[in-house]
Amino acid sequence: MTILNTRDLVLDDWSVEKRNKNLYVWKKTIGRGRNAKAFLIPEEVHLNRGVVECIGLYLGDGKLTDNDLMHSQFHNKDFDLTKKIFKFFHSLGVKNSDITFTLTYNKDGLAVAERNLSTITRKFRIVKSERNKFPTYSIQVNGKIFRVFLKNFIMCSLNHIKNDTSLRKAFLCGYFAAEGWIGYSSKEKYLANVGFAYNPKTEEWLRDFCIECLKLEGVVSKINIRHEAHGGYIIIHNWENYYKMWKLGIFDGCKRKRERFMKIFNGVKICCEINKNMRLKLFTGDQNKLAKELDTYQATISNMKTGSKRNMWPTTKQIKKLSELNKVHLSEIKQNITHVRFGSLATLEANSDILDDVFSRENLSF
Repeated sequence: MTILNTRDLVLDDWSVEKRNKNLYVWKKTIGRGRNAKAFLIPEEVHLNRGVVECIGLYLGDGKLTDNDLMHSQFHNKDFDLTKKIFKFFHSLGVKNSDITFTLTYNKDGLAVAERNLSTITRKFRIVKSERNKFPTYSIQVNGKIFRVFLKNFIMCSLNHIKNDTSLRKAFLCGYFAAEGWIGYSSKEKYLANVGFAYNPKTEEWLRDFCIECLKLEGVVSKINIRHEAHGGYIIIHNWENYYKMWKLGIFDGCKRKRERFMKIFNGVKICCEINKNMRLKLFTGDQNKLAKELDTYQATISNMKTGSKRNMWPTTKQIKKLSELNKVHLSEIKQNITHVRFGSLATLEANSDILDDVFSRENLSF
């Protein structure tokens, strides 16, 4: 496990005093003005998955701009993410008394949001804003010392993250939780793309870092910049990539986004190519009766049996039904599946992991 020595992350003109396993850091102002707010930070920080996920979260929805070195702030509508950053700040020595909590709302959801926030603090501001569609949570830590330390800590961590596959996955998980989207068309029932948003004016370095991490994990992406909206996007297509991201745990950082992806995954039509010998074993007997059992047409059964058309492979639910009708164990059928197709486009070579995942889905449909 990588351990960062925080003494290397404080500025040379700051005063540092060791206190047990912590560092008391302060800076005395010469002349007029108040002294910078002192902080007690841990002497060492273990760069584990939880910490790195929060680094990805903060880079997505946190404040690191150079024009404000006095405040560290995280702003998000998901309380589970806000709570992660709250715990992350605490692990870096921040106390509740150092934090300003703000709940911003418009019309709906205030009571639930208040109950959520009251689980981590008794004191918070409530602000009404016409711009808000949903309640949002803000955690702000005031003080230049912590603000500069936090940025140095995050930037120093990036090289360690990129060179460690476990930490890369954690970073992508956190960054997707903050800036990721799942572009699903409910009308056409089609997953068009997933991706990450970024600011093309100030975050090209973050975009390139994210793309490099994705590439190292075998996920293909491309860049799209909409100049008129000042929006930049890392776009990912194809179920082969979506499946990889799911297996990497990239969708797991935000409960809302994970549930959205799992609903899509459980509902997508998945078909399988079965080798010839097993097809002949499964598609025996009266094809009209079999068509009724599988909720399809006799002509489709004929094409499934011959395997002549890629768009007429049996679905996972139909294969389960064929297993029951022919008294052939599903595990035996799975050993004879060569390819798996998600929707109408992406075809993957079958392996035991993919087959276990697609056959264990909920709400399977013909």
